[in-house]
Amino acid sequence: MRTALSLNKIESVYNRTAPRYDWLHGWGTYRLDQRGRRLVVQHGVIEGDVVLDAGGGTGTTALMAARAVGAKGRVTVLDISSGMLARAREKARQAKLGDRIDFVEGDMLRLNFPDNTFDAVLST
Repeated sequence: MRTALSLNKIESVYNRTAPRYDWLHGWGTYRLDQRGRRLVVQHGVIEGDVVLDAGGGTGTTALMAARAVGAKGRVTVLDISSGMLARAREKARQAKLGDRIDFVEGDMLRLNFPDNTFDAVLST
């Protein structure tokens, strides 16, 4: 019988791949992942929204959402991997969007936010 990977194992895998995750994922999806992310943000996020990006990884979707919510909105990236969140923070800093994004290390299956905190929840 197969068993699920432990959270520690999952975190370890993502921490190791974080530095090259964007390249690997983009190559593996022939960049179609970007199109899908854009569609989700375009149709699910409006200016001023407070958004949760659950399992946000390196922050690619969060950056798109941060642009969409504008200065009045807010995006929270939640991910189990500290390595992925470090990469997301760096990308947000480079894009000059860090002031619109919060970074939270945690398990998206065990959310620790009050009800009705977010206008939209994304997970791409």
